[in-house]
Amino acid sequence: MNKLEMVKLRLDGYTYAQIAKKAGVSRQRIHQIIAPPKAIREYVVNKYHGYCKDCGLYVGKSGHVHHEYSTTGDDYSDVEHLILLCISCHRKRHQFFGRNEKHKRLKLIREFGAETQK
Repeated sequence: MNKLEMVKLRLDGYTYAQIAKKAGVSRQRIHQIIAPPKAIREYVVNKYHGYCKDCGLYVGKSGHVHHEYSTTGDDYSDVEHLILLCISCHRKRHQFFGRNEKHKRLKLIREFGAETQK
């Protein structure tokens, strides 16, 4: 399984553990493979000056880089799709878009394009 296939599974709502099982590697290895490169992570931290985009809490380099939108697997780690969040806001983002809701949203984005992201 290549990186793009892993990213597409992630976009379809699969957890790192589910992807790892399909790929025959550890959950941590999947995260390492599809996480943004260190330079992009540092760029996102600097872009938000170390503050959570949602609540404004200072998180510095320990903040979570969240993938806001991606219509294909190809643009998954593009900087315009990445935001910095504290752990609490990151959890809220993932709870708000539960697997079924996230899947429906991504299906709409793929079918109708970027205008549905607004």
